[in-house]
Amino acid sequence: MTDRRHWAARRAHEADVDALRAAFESGRAIARAEVWERYRIGDRKFRAAVTVLRLSGLPVIAESSEGSTYRLARAPAELEAFLGELRSRARSLEEQIRALEAHAPAHFGQAEQLAIAI
Repeated sequence: MTDRRHWAARRAHEADVDALRAAFESGRAIARAEVWERYRIGDRKFRAAVTVLRLSGLPVIAESSEGSTYRLARAPAELEAFLGELRSRARSLEEQIRALEAHAPAHFGQAEQLAIAI
């Protein structure tokens, strides 16, 4: 990971990241419903640890069709399909940001402008 100040790095515990890395690298799929019971990791910390693993280059994908299961991609096509989902979410977030920025002056009045840097 190039930027240690990333939010995930600040929220993920190293032991959690190591435990999940070992599980994923052993071929294990992890259902989100079992994370607390099996690993004693809360939902936010689990997502942060998964982000840290992805930022380190580990191709962890999520499959909502299987009840929010996380695992390593087995083939480039699986990773590309997941990346397509991430790109779609990113576009949606960008649209929301643009809409909020465009409508903020009307909501708060022209005197108060948002100083949001993207």
